[in-house]
Parts: sequence; C-alpha cells; structure tokens
Amino acid sequence: MGIMEIGGREERVRARSGWTWRLVLMLSATYEMLALASAIIPGFPGGAASSAPSGAGMAALALACALATATLLMARRAPCAASISCCALYAVATALGCGGFLGVPALVSLYALGRWTSFARVAAAGAVSLAAAATGSALGAPGFELTEALTSALTLAMPIALGMALSAREESARARELEFVERTRSKMLEAQRDDAESRARVATELHDSVGHGLTVIIALSEGLKGVLARDPEVSEALLG
Repeated sequence: MGIMEIGGREERVRARSGWTWRLVLMLSATYEMLALASAIIPGFPGGAASSAPSGAGMAALALACALATATLLMARRAPCAASISCCALYAVATALGCGGFLGVPALVSLYALGRWTSFARVAAAGAVSLAAAATGSALGAPGFELTEALTSALTLAMPIALGMALSAREESARARELEFVERTRSKMLEAQRDDAESRARVATELHDSVGHGLTVIIALSEGLKGVLARDPEVSEALLG
C-alpha cells in the first residue's frame, strides 16, 4: 500500500463521512418539522404535543427550531460555536418546558463537537454546552433540579464520547497505515541498496577479470615482440 493509495482511501472515507453527515442533517431537519407539525396541525399523527406553547410562544419555538437546524449546517466547520448555540437554545426551551423540540439538534451538534475538533476545544465547548443544558433542565423541573441536571448532562455527554471515539479510531487507523507504508518503503530501499551493492560487486569482479586478461595479452605481446626481434626466422615463419 503506497502513499497515493492511502490518500485515495482517505478521500473515499471523507466522501462517505460527508454523505453520512448530510443524512444526519436531513434526519434532524425532518424530526424538527414533524415535531412542530405534531404541535401545530390538529389530527397530525402523534397528536398535539402537550408541552407545546401557543400563539407567540409557538412562533418563537418554530424560530428556535429553524435556527438550531441552520446552525447544524456549520457544525463541521465551527463545531464549538454550533454546539454552544444549539445547547443554549435547548436549555431555554427545556426551562420553558418544551426541550423535546430542540433535543435532537443539541445531540447532533455535540456529536460534531467530539468528532471534528481537538480535545482541548471539546473540553472547553463541551463544558459550556453541558452546563447550559443542565441548567435549563434544572430550571424546567422544580423539585428535581439535581436529578434532571445530571440526567441531561450525562445524556448529552454520550454523543460527544461517540464522536471522540470515532475520531480516535480514524486517527489510529491512519497512523497504522502510515507506519506500514514507512516500513514497506524502508524494506524497498534496503532491497534496492542490496541490489546496487551486488551489481557493483559483479562489475568490480568483471573489471578485474578483464583487466587481468588484458594485462596477460599485453605481456604476451611484448614477449612475442622480443622473440621476433631476436629470431628473424620465427618472424618470417609467422608473416608467412
């Protein structure tokens, strides 16, 4: 497996991740529309939500749902801002008794936070987001503040952990592939070096052999020249 092959594989993984994220966004938007429809439209499957406000409150809730859904569109590029915004909207809605309408965007934004940012940013933005959500849950449940706050914080921490786990798995796989490539490249370089040394050794041996042969020929020629100079009869015989 070479660098180009790994690069192509990473491109395919990113493309698949992009399509998966678009599907999650579509499902989240669909959930928001169905939740609002169940609260607004009489006789809609699921019935009217008992926690839904009316009048201006419903308009504000619909605006908050639209804002949360739009915020998710920038969750990959700005996960910290998206998670804090969605959790703040969820906290306000929960304090007013209708947090179910904004729970899914909060969960999705927190998954994006754990998936596409560094650990330091996850810790900072996650703490702010979870604190906001826990505060809203506590305000929306008088008499059960601590229980609701802890439940909300633990529930919303799960998508962060899932995103971080998937991110760590990808980084680990990428590191293993690069290590494999480096080992393969090192072996190839060693094989090329051994081959070059072998060729150089053969060339040296051939050079020595040819040089020795030429030396013998020159020596014999010089010797023959001396014989011819001393013995005219031999010279005449050779020249025919």
